[in-house]
Amino acid sequence: MIGGYADSPLAKGMDAIFREYEKLFREEGVTAMDPLGKPFDPHYHEAFGFMDKKGVEEGAVAEFFRPGFLLGDKVLRTAKVRLQQKKK
Repeated sequence: MIGGYADSPLAKGMDAIFREYEKLFREEGVTAMDPLGKPFDPHYHEAFGFMDKKGVEEGAVAEFFRPGFLLGDKVLRTAKVRLQQKKK
């Protein structure tokens, strides 16, 4: 962490809170999406532009900014992604 705050009481407290949220989400069946390399699907992804990344098929998710989450098979939040651009 910047400025040596990783060992501060605030940082330790925030870390503990995030671990508890992750535990609660797992117990309730909430899972994070793994969109990288998958074809774009507007039901699961919110596209925010294009990029050129080697090894990724045209129109597939090349990068994500914000993870998406599922509750079972229902979308709680879409993933914000960039797509592989068309080859010229």
